[in-house]
Amino acid sequence: MKFEKLFSNIKIGPLTLKNRIVFPPISTNLASITGEVTDEFIAHYSRRAKGGAALITVENACIDFPSAMMGAT
Repeated sequence: MKFEKLFSNIKIGPLTLKNRIVFPPISTNLASITGEVTDEFIAHYSRRAKGGAALITVENACIDFPSAMMGAT
């Protein structure tokens, strides 16, 4: 198979990934106006996961509005 190593497992610390495909964070602007995760946000990353990437890094999102929005203290 071509690119055999790309589709082989890799261990990163205690984590074993099924392949070496990484989806980097991108700006989709799918979070709410306050930065919270939306259904669209979840659907977008669910589709990426179904695509076969072993590691997906999500974009900036707020999980504790307003204290955590945009890194504010």
